[in-house]
Amino acid sequence: MTVQHIKNEFTMKVYESNARISLESHDVKYFNQCQSWLKDLYASGIPSKNKPEFFSYRIIHLTLVGSKNDINQLLQELTDEELSHEFVKFALE
Repeated sequence: MTVQHIKNEFTMKVYESNARISLESHDVKYFNQCQSWLKDLYASGIPSKNKPEFFSYRIIHLTLVGSKNDINQLLQELTDEELSHEFVKFALE
């Protein structure tokens, strides 16, 4: 998918699944790669009901690595609906 520049709902599902597996396996490096791709896929407008889940993972990860500027940038990019989602609220707490 990466080599062929495929960006669709299936691609989104693959990267979301791989990100979850990398978290369960404690593979932070691969999780970051998946998050990077997901960020681009979300920005391209491909719909995903799992966006709040992955936004919350990103917030938690950025908090753990102390990346305040990236957290602030992410918060500016989120819609009011995304900011009010229970997963995002939990991550911000």
